[in-house]
Amino acid sequence: MSSDLNGDEYFDPDELAAAQRLDDDIGRTLAGDPSRETDPTVLWLATSLQARPSRSVYKRISAAISVREQREWRIVQFVAAALALLIASHGISIFTSGEWIARNIGEPYAPHAAFESAFAYLAVAGTIAAGAIRKSWTPVAVVAGLPLGLVLAIHGASEVTHFAYGAALHLSEGVFAVALVIVWWRFGRYGTGSKRQE
Repeated sequence: MSSDLNGDEYFDPDELAAAQRLDDDIGRTLAGDPSRETDPTVLWLATSLQARPSRSVYKRISAAISVREQREWRIVQFVAAALALLIASHGISIFTSGEWIARNIGEPYAPHAAFESAFAYLAVAGTIAAGAIRKSWTPVAVVAGLPLGLVLAIHGASEVTHFAYGAALHLSEGVFAVALVIVWWRFGRYGTGSKRQE
């Protein structure tokens, strides 16, 4: 900075340009992208100002992430287990009360078809339950549970007026099927890539 004959101060353009270049060098260096022409003093100052966290900080962060992952995984487990129980109870009720169910929904009872469908429900329930046990199996549980849950909810909605038990079961299956998709999607980043299988 200099002054003219009248005493007014002015900035030398060369000094301003040099200061701007230094400022740019400092910014790039602190961002981790220094240029080849960066002043060695700037490099030394930038690296000396960077404080590396202690090992205990890394451990605390890792523990906090692990706790969050566990909590989120428990939510997925709960929803998958609830859906599996609902569908399993559906299959078991066909085994034990198929004729009573048919009478209440106003359809003829077919023992052969009821027996086979009950096994199919139990197989799907087992698949969904597997998704509550291992994270890597949860996508299979979602694929098995969502279509069945939605179909049962839509098909069973008509039972609201004449067979409350069936309507409640069907609608609950639909709700938990959708909930499973939502929680799995929300917490899906831990679903298949985790080394720790629950």
